[in-house]
Amino acid sequence: AKGGPFPQQNKHFATLPSESRPKMLEAIALVQKLLYETDVSFNGRYYQCDRLTIYPKPLQSQIPVYVATGGDDGIELAAKHSFSLMGGPPFSLERLKDTVTKYRALNSSGAENFVLARFFFVGKTYDEAVSEALPFVRKFSQKMKANSAEVLQNSANPNQKPFDRTNICFDEDYLIENSIIGDVETCRDRIKKFQDELNLGTLALKPSSADLQKNLDSLTRYNQEVRNYVF
Repeated sequence: AKGGPFPQQNKHFATLPSESRPKMLEAIALVQKLLYETDVSFNGRYYQCDRLTIYPKPLQSQIPVYVATGGDDGIELAAKHSFSLMGGPPFSLERLKDTVTKYRALNSSGAENFVLARFFFVGKTYDEAVSEALPFVRKFSQKMKANSAEVLQNSANPNQKPFDRTNICFDEDYLIENSIIGDVETCRDRIKKFQDELNLGTLALKPSSADLQKNLDSLTRYNQEVRNYVF
């Protein structure tokens, strides 16, 4: 995968940041062929093979594929193959709406399978939920802001988009406000907003407490008091 702003990934895999996206797109094309075809020959810029067949073949005739992207080339690839889209926790609602609109302009089917991933904690009160999730969110925020600063500093791409609240944002207050974190009513309202704005198909919850039991309690509260009101 291309990954996010993770400079260490590029370093360890000896991949230039400018090549990570085209390399990923080519890899996806090859993997799709290998999964469903036999005697595959492929002559790409990064990958080559000659009459290659892999075994065993997948049990599912088509394995669901989700692409977490906002770039035009990633959207085009997803639409071309009817792959579904995924939005990560830092992706702004504005960016997500733009991504879904671009996809549907290219492919009227498939976007209904849109998956939204969000940090998650349902507490008895709003303050309790935020207090419990904040250490996890803060650690993520600090790490990603440091990574993104390094990426921007070393980027040779003049079209590199800034990391801000209209695109991808790692500010901890922004992440809290745009996650499924809060009391029951707050979590219901936020999910309904995402459903209305994105025609949301699936919600991927990322439990945000360091305490296993508290995460289990949060998921139980979600199932009993949130889920049936929004889906």
